Amino acid sequence: MTDMRRLGHVFTHFRDVDEPAEIPDAVHEDASASVGMPRGSDHPSRPCPFCGKFKVRLTRHIRAVRKNEQQVQQIKKGVKKQRAALKLFKRRGIMD
Repeated sequence: MTDMRRLGHVFTHFRDVDEPAEIPDAVHEDASASVGMPRGSDHPSRPCPFCGKFKVRLTRHIRAVRKNEQQVQQIKKGVKKQRAALKLFKRRGIMD
């Protein structure tokens, strides 16, 4: 029974609160425009050194699409060496 009294007290407290101030329509329009829209990528797009197309996932593009290129086939299997080689491809694409 004491729990009901406590809840009743809480509800009466909320009844005394004024209604929130009205929000301008401009805020609603901005919020509704972004709902459901893809946000895009946080990564910069970089040009492929082979084809010149800008790719956000350049490493994946080089491994999948450019796997037959002689320079890509020469990449060593070690993780550190592979990362270093792919980093050079990214820089070469930017510099060209």
